Amino acid sequence: MLIQKVFVREALTWRTLSHDYVLPLLGIYQAGPGAVCLVSPFMENGTLHDWRHDKSPGVPEIEIRVSLGDFCLQ
Repeated sequence: MLIQKVFVREALTWRTLSHDYVLPLLGIYQAGPGAVCLVSPFMENGTLHDWRHDKSPGVPEIEIRVSLGDFCLQ
């Protein structure tokens, strides 16, 4: 039950966000019992996880990108 409350709170918070670097929440998808996902638009360059795995950026590079607002993960 706690996990459900946390999930709902996350969804409610996300839907109120409006920023150039935050994807909009499109909805919630239930893939099966206990398998619920938050849905965002497709990103051509993949996910942050993919970028970190493929490019292996160091902490200094990530800090520089964050400080400059450069989140184009290419």
